[in-house]
Amino acid sequence: MHTPADRILFQLKTRGPSETLAIAAALGVSRQATLQHLERLVA
Repeated sequence: MHTPADRILFQLKTRGPSETLAIAAALGVSRQATLQHLERLVA
């Protein structure tokens, strides 16, 4: 199974730039969880 960070990266690579709310909705997670994963990916 892929990690949440992997799933977020896949979303961004296949759909291009997206708002955090759209990514969260597509993955079935909260916007806050999405933000936390994005912050870790950027660091």
